[in-house]
Amino acid sequence: ANSNQPDIALSIFEEARRLCPYDKRLYHTATRIYAIHGEWRRLQHMIEIYRARGDLDHIAIDTIFRGFMFAGRVDLAFDLLLSRDGVKEVQIHTIGYAIEYANSAFNDLSL
Repeated sequence: ANSNQPDIALSIFEEARRLCPYDKRLYHTATRIYAIHGEWRRLQHMIEIYRARGDLDHIAIDTIFRGFMFAGRVDLAFDLLLSRDGVKEVQIHTIGYAIEYANSAFNDLSL
C-alpha cells in the first residue's frame, strides 16, 4: 500500500502497530500519510503520541507542519512551529516553507 491508498496504508499501519507497539519509522510513515491527506485531527493525535514518548523530532515536526498547512490549518501549523518542541527541533527548511507561505499570504492581501 502507498500514500495514494490511505485506507489500506493505515490499516497496515494499525496491524503493524498491534505487533510492534512503538517503532519510530512506522510512526513517521503514518504521520506522512496523514499529512499528505490533510488529516489534521490525526496529526494532532500523532503529536500527543510523539510527546508522550519524548520523540517529537524535526522529521515529525516538519511533516506535521506541512500536513497542517495542506489541510488549511495554518493556526495549528504555526502553533506547532512556535511551541517548545517546535522551537527546539525545527529545521531551516521548515522555517523557509513557513516564510514562503507568509510572503504569499501577505502578497495576496495586498492585491
